[in-house]
Amino acid sequence: MSSAVASSPVDAPTDTDAGAAHWRLIGSFLAPHRRAMAGFSLLVVLAGTLPLAGPLLLGAIADGVTSDAAVGHLVLLAAGLGLVGILANGADLTVTWLGARLAWRAANELRVKVAAHALALGPAWHGRTTPGEVVDRVDGDATRVGELLARVVVRLAAAMVTLVGVVVLLFVQDWRLGAALGVVLVAGGWVLVRLRDLAVPSGVLARQRSGEVFGAAEERLRGAEELRALGGGRYAVEDLQRRSALTLAPWRRQEVYATAIWSASMLVVVGGGAVALLGGILLQRTGAMTIGQVLAAFTATQLTRRPLEQLAENIQQIQQAGAGASRLATLLAEAPLVAFSGDRELPGGALPVAFEGVRAGYPGMAEDALGVIDLHLEPGEHLGVVGASGGGKTTLTRLLHRALDPRAGAVSLGGVDLRDVSETSLRRRVAVVTQEVQLLSASIRDNLTLLGSVAATDDDLVAALDAVGLGNWFARLDQGLDAQLGDDAGTSAGEAQLLALARVLLRDPGLIVLDEPTARLDTASAMAVTRALDSLLAGRTAVVVAHRLATLEQVDRIAVVRHGRIVEEGPRVALLQDDTRFARLVAAELGATTARGDGR
Repeated sequence: MSSAVASSPVDAPTDTDAGAAHWRLIGSFLAPHRRAMAGFSLLVVLAGTLPLAGPLLLGAIADGVTSDAAVGHLVLLAAGLGLVGILANGADLTVTWLGARLAWRAANELRVKVAAHALALGPAWHGRTTPGEVVDRVDGDATRVGELLARVVVRLAAAMVTLVGVVVLLFVQDWRLGAALGVVLVAGGWVLVRLRDLAVPSGVLARQRSGEVFGAAEERLRGAEELRALGGGRYAVEDLQRRSALTLAPWRRQEVYATAIWSASMLVVVGGGAVALLGGILLQRTGAMTIGQVLAAFTATQLTRRPLEQLAENIQQIQQAGAGASRLATLLAEAPLVAFSGDRELPGGALPVAFEGVRAGYPGMAEDALGVIDLHLEPGEHLGVVGASGGGKTTLTRLLHRALDPRAGAVSLGGVDLRDVSETSLRRRVAVVTQEVQLLSASIRDNLTLLGSVAATDDDLVAALDAVGLGNWFARLDQGLDAQLGDDAGTSAGEAQLLALARVLLRDPGLIVLDEPTARLDTASAMAVTRALDSLLAGRTAVVVAHRLATLEQVDRIAVVRHGRIVEEGPRVALLQDDTRFARLVAAELGATTARGDGR
């Protein structure tokens, strides 16, 4: 468990960047829906202009009353006023429904894009970002942006059309009234936008720190048993309290800005009404306006109350969505560790492996984690990789499935440079099993097929379980493949690892990469996994990283990695017969000799 507070590039966003980032992001993921947006915009204009007919009809009724107009004429005007109200509400409902559909479709596309980008960022980024933070960004922030569009922006768009229409209406009645109201709205709008932009950095920081709290809580809960056993529960609670306390200041600032925005919006409404009423009275006294026109002008200015109240009421949601979009923009600006652009397919069957002058390292590291590596495996050959922790073993395996690209040289499978291979082909033909097996809270069938991503019949699934030694375990399950892991089917660490091997067997890859498959298992479980490897590795090329050397009894060759270089490599049998580093490691594990250093 890590006790460090995860850092993020958004610790101190500038006002300008934070204020504009979410609009750029929103615009970018709405862009593919230009055609739908065009038709929707016409509907928004209609929904925004219909309410303006109400004040005009009301003013006409007032003038008709004062001029003794015919009753039939006044009744028609009143009926028109009622019809306008019905049509305006219908248009508003339609805009809300269609806007929500469009917004959530775009938000789901954004969620998929962000999730795919996060997966491509590599181990360095994920190492400094807790799972809770990743979930909060990928799902939480995308949801907030979708809610902003579906529930706020859609309604505000029509309301903004109404605002412009009110100014135009007053200009038509008297340019002085229109100019005065325009000044009030522009000044008030500038204040509101400025306050909102000032609030976004606080929202970004608040969301970031909340994500850190969620991440830390998730991490502590996973380690609850160890914390309790070691007396670390009090520390964990105090750490969460400290992290939670850090979120109070930005949330408090955000609330202050929300209150200020609400107050400013009400002042704009009052100011607009005062301009229309007082200005209209003065103009009516001079004969420039009728009583009905004054009433229409004042009533029209009251239409500004709705959009401004909506803005004030939804400011916290707007702030959170703005902060979320800013964080998403920052995440999407992170360069992925590898970028897939190739379209070549890997050949069928067991894949030969070639490292040609390979040097590799991680972003931010001046020194190479590996260098220089020259290594060749024939189709179906099995290589065991051993060495001290931190020596470069995992880095070597990451190159094989493009979790990392070399700084120099090339890694080829089946004679094809991996940088030229399509991602789909690579994932289908190269399988990876690590010591940290991830099982889904789902049925055994869904776990084996990874929610249906692997085409396999039930007979295929049962055969795979039998092949890895889980036949007896499966036979005890009353619900068979429909049994839910964790509820109907409990698994030990060894059984979980065997399920992971069964997954790989179903995919029938040409290269299998095993990174410490027995490191966290007891002796009996490790032996079961080792036996399962007989079925898994048959007819396939394999690279097996292991500290527990008994796991490597089936491999053909051994490579000893030290300080990022292969310092010893050759057939396993030959290395055991001489005074080699590998032979001394095996002797140390068996207890035949005293371990000397790290295998020197």
